[in-house]
Parts: sequence; structure tokens; C-alpha cells
Amino acid sequence: MAHMPRAVAEVTHPDQLPERQRQVLTLPAEGKTDKAIAHELGVALQTVKNHCTLLYRRLPRADVGSPRTAAAVWYLRFAAVDR
Repeated sequence: MAHMPRAVAEVTHPDQLPERQRQVLTLPAEGKTDKAIAHELGVALQTVKNHCTLLYRRLPRADVGSPRTAAAVWYLRFAAVDR
């Protein structure tokens, strides 16, 4: 039997994410690579990639290029409003 991905709840605001996922979401928005994020957070590169994959599945879909770009744009929209 093939593995079916679990359904995940879509989030509508960064505050709905766990702290670590918010950190992983924030750093690419600052232009950091996965490797730099892993180093800054003191975790394995694969851990960052796993967080990113889950984030891309939970965030609203956007037609702005790559999932990474869409996630950064989504986060920055809230960061600008919350200032």
C-alpha cells in the first residue's frame, strides 16, 4: 500500500505556527539559505528541509514562483502589518 500524505491544516497567520516553524519561515524571508538556517538554529540541514516542506503544505497557495518565494511573501505581508 502506498504511503498517503497526511492532511494538514492550512494556517492563516504566522502566530498559528509553532515557534521553530516561524523561525524557519522568517529566515528565508531574510534571504538565508537552508544551510545558513541550519547553522543559525543549530539543527541538521535535513531538519530545516523537513520544516520547509511542512510549511509549504500548510501555507495558502500563491502563484508567485517557488514555494519558498510564496512562503517568504506570505510571511513578509504579515510582518509589515504587525509593525
